[in-house]
Amino acid sequence: MRKIMGKKNQYYIQTNNAQVELFRDYFKQKKFIACGPTAVAMCLDIAGWPMDVFTPGEQPEDSILMIAHNPQNLKKLMKRRNIDYDKFPPNEVPQVYEVVTRAIFGKSACRLRWGLSFDDVKKNILADKPMVLCGKFPTGGHYVSAVGFDDEKKVIIYNDPYPDQWPDKKGYNREMDMTFFKNLFNWRLEFYPYSEQ
Repeated sequence: MRKIMGKKNQYYIQTNNAQVELFRDYFKQKKFIACGPTAVAMCLDIAGWPMDVFTPGEQPEDSILMIAHNPQNLKKLMKRRNIDYDKFPPNEVPQVYEVVTRAIFGKSACRLRWGLSFDDVKKNILADKPMVLCGKFPTGGHYVSAVGFDDEKKVIIYNDPYPDQWPDKKGYNREMDMTFFKNLFNWRLEFYPYSEQ
């Protein structure tokens, strides 16, 4: 069995964010730091959450990045995990995204879950729940959006917001085999399909 969620216009890249250079300079980072917000934006879009809540013409991940760094939100973020803001960006902390998505939509669009296996991914994809996963990539710690699976090939299909790290420069619908999958950290952010209440 094979299932893939999302369309090409729901794929975002992290290198065109208006705020990235500001935060890279502040945190003295050489790497691009917006993979988390970009992966979250992809999952929200695929799960059906309305992207028109963002300023027209603005990359939605820009707003997610700014909410994670808004000093007014730090108290809420600290309730989920203590963050030393001067050492590393809050958007690199998976726990903040439950708070960020609630700030945008007024209800919880995602949940952090511990435990990660091929069966976890498959079960969530079958329930139309895209996921943000994090792990060790060629460029270091990195967030991607899991959007599908293939039972026969035993691969996770994912969208990588930083395609430049791969020789083929492909970020949309990449395939992750189980050897690579074992490098991922033991948590996931699940995004719940949007429905009007």
